[in-house]
Amino acid sequence: MTDELAWNLSHDVPTVLRGVRPELGPIDVTVRDAIPPSPPGEAVATGYSGGVDSYATLARHHFAADVPASVRVTQLLYNNVGSHGRGERGRRLSSRRLAPLRSGAESMGLPLFDVDSNVDDLYSAPGLGFQQTHTMRNAAVAHLLAGGIRHFLYASSVPYADVAATPSFDVSFADPILLPFLSHRSLTLQPAVTDLDRWQKTELVTHVPHSYDRLDVCIESVDGTNCSRCWKCRRTMITLDLLGALDRYRSVFDVPDDPRWKQEYIREALLRQSLPSTRSIVRIYDERVGIPRSWRMAAGGR
Repeated sequence: MTDELAWNLSHDVPTVLRGVRPELGPIDVTVRDAIPPSPPGEAVATGYSGGVDSYATLARHHFAADVPASVRVTQLLYNNVGSHGRGERGRRLSSRRLAPLRSGAESMGLPLFDVDSNVDDLYSAPGLGFQQTHTMRNAAVAHLLAGGIRHFLYASSVPYADVAATPSFDVSFADPILLPFLSHRSLTLQPAVTDLDRWQKTELVTHVPHSYDRLDVCIESVDGTNCSRCWKCRRTMITLDLLGALDRYRSVFDVPDDPRWKQEYIREALLRQSLPSTRSIVRIYDERVGIPRSWRMAAGGR
């Protein structure tokens, strides 16, 4: 481990993590024979999941004609570090999800490296699931590959306006604070497209034809496709619909014939406005379609 990273892990990193998860206790980090970092690699890497954050990062750092070479993505990572579930079941789902991503990476002309790790086994304490620890897990992969990577773009889901090291169910809220402390002078870890909210990211993705038959946002699927029923699928579908772009994604979403699915989602979303990604959709829907007062009253006046 580098001396710089060891220092940050002893000071700033645990303070930020305890801000997000107050139940965490202080720890002592002891590193024997800390070393200076190796010379930086050449690659600019980002994770490729096929989701909105992933494609928004690629829209800006790969597909955009004006992106500087210093931050243009040169390789993709697919990390099995816990997002697919535990044990053999998680590995099977990871493998199924990987297959279409390989094809997608090939069509972009980018190499895709898949990393299969048992790091999830280290997080057995209650309250330390993937959402609470994903930044650290994926940062570990970047450091594993630091000999070849000099810049790791992390597709964070929380916009700057909501960033804070305060109690939260998801460590994403602290990504822009954490990532600099998980870097060293030969490896930069940087949040990507954090200047945009969920609505803006989705709008950006609609200008990337590569995403039209590959967008994958589902949290319930067992076969690597979108179920079109979970809250995340429906959130994406209604956003695309409001953007006038849902028809472009008919091959990846099974859009209900009954238009009332939109109303049902908004009524549920009114109960979840603590999520930045949900707030923006509710606001846009209200501006463009209108939300009846009775719906807000049923949601406790939200």
